Amino acid sequence: MSGQIPKYPPAALSDEPMPKRISTPAGDRLSTIIEGGGASHLSRSTRSSSRLSMNRVSAGLGLPPRESHEQSYTTIWSDANLPVRDSEKVDRSWRDDNFFLRRGGWKRLILLILIFVIIIVGVVLGLVFGLKSRNSKQSAPPSTKTNADTTPTSSFSSSSSGSSSDPDPTPTHTAAAAPSASSTPSKFPIGTYSMVTYLSTVQTNCTSNPDTWTCFPYSTYGENQAKSMTTFNWNITAGSSPDTYKISSTDDPFSVSFSNVDLNIVDKGQASEHYMFQLTYDKQVQPSASLTDDDATTTCFYNATTFQSYLYTQMAKDYPSSGIKDANASYTEWPFAMRVEEVAGGGDNVPNCYKTNNNVVGDQIDSDSLKPQAGGELCDCLYLNWFP
Repeated sequence: MSGQIPKYPPAALSDEPMPKRISTPAGDRLSTIIEGGGASHLSRSTRSSSRLSMNRVSAGLGLPPRESHEQSYTTIWSDANLPVRDSEKVDRSWRDDNFFLRRGGWKRLILLILIFVIIIVGVVLGLVFGLKSRNSKQSAPPSTKTNADTTPTSSFSSSSSGSSSDPDPTPTHTAAAAPSASSTPSKFPIGTYSMVTYLSTVQTNCTSNPDTWTCFPYSTYGENQAKSMTTFNWNITAGSSPDTYKISSTDDPFSVSFSNVDLNIVDKGQASEHYMFQLTYDKQVQPSASLTDDDATTTCFYNATTFQSYLYTQMAKDYPSSGIKDANASYTEWPFAMRVEEVAGGGDNVPNCYKTNNNVVGDQIDSDSLKPQAGGELCDCLYLNWFP
């Protein structure tokens, strides 16, 4: 018996505990896998291991280390070798791809929000300051001509009605500061005023013969500054209701005479506030050159000539300067800008010219030099006390 191999392994080997199944979720998932083929493989592995152990004992090599068995079981049941459910894959993928669960995700989001807010604030501030800069440029007063040696130009525009097409020809210049309310008469505009102006421009488009249209004092500012001065002496009285007035001419060297014409206020309370009146009369002109072969004295009539004036209450005047005086200015000068016009339109019998003898009207002159002009063609005399 001593020389025979024991039929069964020694007690030391039989006392070795059998591997225990680890009760874990991973173990439960693998229960299906290890049953069947897995069980037979484990049985064969156990028998093979037993034979190897007995051979090692009989050969005097001793038992194999226990850790090798335990490590093999541990390797079999480790999570690395276990299958992963699809739901766990989705959960892990979501955790890997989620921006907010990454390290620094919230900090990056806050940084992006701050950058966006800074950009918005910068755009808003740029728009605000840009609009303010543009408005300040638009509100800046334009450069003006205040040199008395500069020839003024008219801003007059014509229409076929025989009067200015601009019912409110507001001065477009910026002169010196207008007089304060304390420097004007207490009952302004009631009073008698001398309207000191200069003859700015003369237009003769309504007649085929420019010698038949003249404007007092017969010299423009550009031709002769001193001789272009013209003074209108007018009296303003109160009307029958508040803010209504009447205006009349008085001691006027100019030939236009009128009485108690309505004087209406326009654009009240605004920078362009002014009083305006308009009337129609027959303008008489003694041509500067003869119209007949016998050099007879002639007189031309422009029927329905429009005479109109704009007396401003906020716009300052430029003319006359402190060194210029007019002997015909018998009253207080109008303290603000003003504009006076005579306008006549073309057409048939414009003008009507007659021979005269000792101021007695005689025969009408029928001359080739007096061809009718279109109704839209105007003759104009423009007087100002400011420089456009």
